[in-house]
Amino acid sequence: HWIFGKIRFIHIFAISFMLSMKHIFTILGLIIICSYSTAQPYDIKNLSRIDGLSNDFITDIAQDGQGFVWIGTQAGLSRFDGKNFTSYNALNSELHNSAINKLLYDEEDDKLWIGTNLHLSILDCSTMKFENFTHLDGYALQNIHYLAFGSNDNIWIINVKRDVICYNKKTKKAVRYSKDEIEGFNGNNYCCYDDGKGNLYLGHMNWGMTILNLDNHRMQSFVHNPTDPKSIPGNNVYDIKEAPYGNLWVGTDRGLTLFDPQKNEFIVFRNDPQKPFSLADNRITQIQTMQDGSLWIATEAGGINKLNDQNLDLSQSQNLKFTHITTHDGLSSNSISSIMQDSFGNIWIGNSENGIDVISHVPPKFHVLPYNIYDGKKVKTAPVWGVYVDNNGQIWA
Repeated sequence: HWIFGKIRFIHIFAISFMLSMKHIFTILGLIIICSYSTAQPYDIKNLSRIDGLSNDFITDIAQDGQGFVWIGTQAGLSRFDGKNFTSYNALNSELHNSAINKLLYDEEDDKLWIGTNLHLSILDCSTMKFENFTHLDGYALQNIHYLAFGSNDNIWIINVKRDVICYNKKTKKAVRYSKDEIEGFNGNNYCCYDDGKGNLYLGHMNWGMTILNLDNHRMQSFVHNPTDPKSIPGNNVYDIKEAPYGNLWVGTDRGLTLFDPQKNEFIVFRNDPQKPFSLADNRITQIQTMQDGSLWIATEAGGINKLNDQNLDLSQSQNLKFTHITTHDGLSSNSISSIMQDSFGNIWIGNSENGIDVISHVPPKFHVLPYNIYDGKKVKTAPVWGVYVDNNGQIWA
């Protein structure tokens, strides 16, 4: 297998020179081919249909126990082995539907759960056999948009504009939560989060967020109130994730918010054109916490926004600084749909236009600075004829 962490984007050919500290040397031939003309703080490689990906509209990304990366697209499922893609769709495999919405890898059973526009498929990664389900324990599965682990060996299944199904892996029994059985239950479900304390948080389309008490089936609803700055900022909730100190991160169509369940209050973060370090875009599509504890926020038009939430000072929330990663930094698109960090530390970023961008966990060895000349007709890249090592040991070419 090709090692993920050894991704390289700079190739050096025909190098013939010797280095000695604090001297300039003649280079017989140096050609540096780089993807970008400006300095890049990240090593980023793009993978798309040209490389064998099923489709360039990415919906979700997961990694299995063998290290393979699985990519869900609007036109099939792709497996990347570090070098090549293998694609599965309704025409060439047992997968019932090619329009993939959500992936969830179950490490314990070595199975990949696949939510599609039609039903549910489960791939046994050890045998590479698909099972397709139109029902679980008698309950219909249609247009599955979200899959999530819950407490006590449960897996939550979100049917868009329908019921919520809770499937227990041990008992192989399912429980349905629907508006026909629970007063105040909203069918326009989009995402969910099980807090392990008997509460299920549900993100809705047009109806904000609700908390379902799984014991007594009571509902608590939160919708945007334009007169209350501590209310949820938007009524379309696309993701809910755990945050420090028992709080929750909630991604909406009108900003990122930190929810305090004890106070039932929201701290809202939005884009402010007057603040360059504010959120780049208010439409949050996904939220992920990385291995170093940093929060990566996918947006619909503002690329990636990074935040270190380990030392979060909520008293200074208005001065919180987000780091932006956009097309200016080498991403192929600012319309981000999914984020996943693999076991090697590389970060996979799916978008809705140009496939996947992979940020290597290895820092780039070269930072390329623009060095152009104008010959009176057009701007051309100037040749490099020397190398210098400065007092800090940095090599300049």
